[in-house]
Amino acid sequence: MFEIDEHAPRITSPTMHIPRFMLLIVAVVTMLAACTASETSEFKAEGISPPIPMAASVELQDTVAEAIGAPPPDTGLAEIDFSDPVAAGEIVAERNACSACHSIDGTKLVGPSWLGLFGRTEAMTDGSSLVVDEAYIAESIRNPSLKIVAGYDNAMTPYDFLSDDEINALVEYIKTIQ
Repeated sequence: MFEIDEHAPRITSPTMHIPRFMLLIVAVVTMLAACTASETSEFKAEGISPPIPMAASVELQDTVAEAIGAPPPDTGLAEIDFSDPVAAGEIVAERNACSACHSIDGTKLVGPSWLGLFGRTEAMTDGSSLVVDEAYIAESIRNPSLKIVAGYDNAMTPYDFLSDDEINALVEYIKTIQ
């Protein structure tokens, strides 16, 4: 059925053994690296993307739209009603994805859990300790690298783009998580 031409070039040659050998080495090293990763290794926050600020305020969007003669965009984000600061704080937390790093059920994530946080005494990485109050929470939102809770890395980026109303509402929300 098939005829073998003895004069045709060989598919395998001594030069083909080197790339195959290199491929084998790469495969073995990759498998060893994957197998030696510890299941109990602690999460390191290096490389975490900084937060992306929310879209401009509705007032700013309306002003720009009016200036260029266009209808205002429908972002799906309603203005936050700060008359109920706890509800407003929950919205601020949701819109800024705070739960990606802070749990409300005591689970340890990248940052401290908010469960029972307010009023608790926390040890800091510098050896000091403090009672978590409104001022500390607000300061930690605006400039989180000033005081870092022991057992956590300096992973949080500043949320200094939040308004005072948003930060105060977030503090009020955190106070209720007991």
